[in-house]
Amino acid sequence: MSEIKVNAYGIINFTKRQYLITQAIVFILLMAVVLVSYVNDYPSSDNILLKYLALGSLIIMALEIIETLFMLKKFKDKARAQAEAE
Repeated sequence: MSEIKVNAYGIINFTKRQYLITQAIVFILLMAVVLVSYVNDYPSSDNILLKYLALGSLIIMALEIIETLFMLKKFKDKARAQAEAE
């Protein structure tokens, strides 16, 4: 049985392992941005970009979770279709 690949964003073919590693790296980077933002007290900054950096990162993390659920469903559906074809 060959590895299942799913087209993400219309340009990149990922295996499930590659996709999960990519998502984990993005999640860790966003978490680091949130932590650095709160450690340096950016939410009380006068600069609007720094002020909303943590909030924006948290919103992006929530959207990444939704996207991950959608992509995992695509992997599951493709695996099911491949199993039925065999």
